Amino acid sequence: MFTEVLKNRKLSSSRAVILHLDGDRKYSKRAINYYNSLNLKSIVENISERNQPNEVVYLLEKYKPDILVATGHDLMLKKGQDLYKLDNYKNSRYFVQTVKNARTWEKSEEKLIIIAGACESFYEAIMLEGANFASSPARIMVEYRDPLIIASKIAYTDSNKYVRMKDLLPYLKSNYKGMGGTKARGKKNLLSKWQECTLLQFCNIIVKEKKKKKKKPWKYWNKAKNWIMTNCYIFDKKRLGWYT
Repeated sequence: MFTEVLKNRKLSSSRAVILHLDGDRKYSKRAINYYNSLNLKSIVENISERNQPNEVVYLLEKYKPDILVATGHDLMLKKGQDLYKLDNYKNSRYFVQTVKNARTWEKSEEKLIIIAGACESFYEAIMLEGANFASSPARIMVEYRDPLIIASKIAYTDSNKYVRMKDLLPYLKSNYKGMGGTKARGKKNLLSKWQECTLLQFCNIIVKEKKKKKKKPWKYWNKAKNWIMTNCYIFDKKRLGWYT
């Protein structure tokens, strides 16, 4: 599972900001725990599906996220009938309007990534309004973590690469029947080689200076590492040459 892959690789925190609106209090708490476990910067708001369209622009203005996730509960009122009628869905109209309002705020599908929908949602209508990924193409129940996994994958993908459905399918329990979409540019910006060398030299200078003063150099080395992890977009031990 993607979560375990991330944990095992011990990736640094991404500077991507995720704004997640969820209509269920229980799943909102689970989303917070999920993002925290992956060291992702997230704002999770428990807002009913009905109110999400009214709140989304205000929250986008307030937090200016890179990724917007809008989830909750949904269902088809007449199973297997009127698949392409919005009135046949309990909450799809709210997800559609939420995406539409968000796209009014930011038209670029590369600058603001949108993942929206819930179980049995009107996938085509949500995508038509500008979502990058949505549920549910086959009108099935969706694993609650699947939108979170997509958001995490995008947050930890380099900005010079794209995330496509074929990249996500191995990690999604609902697979292509539950989640669909086009592509999204990664939100993890890369440091240039010059920046990497500069940061490494900076850390080495700090350590040498502290050695001269007979202070514990590794204490300051670790401080420098932590600063880079917090303030820079990537932290790759092999590329930067850190020692453990």
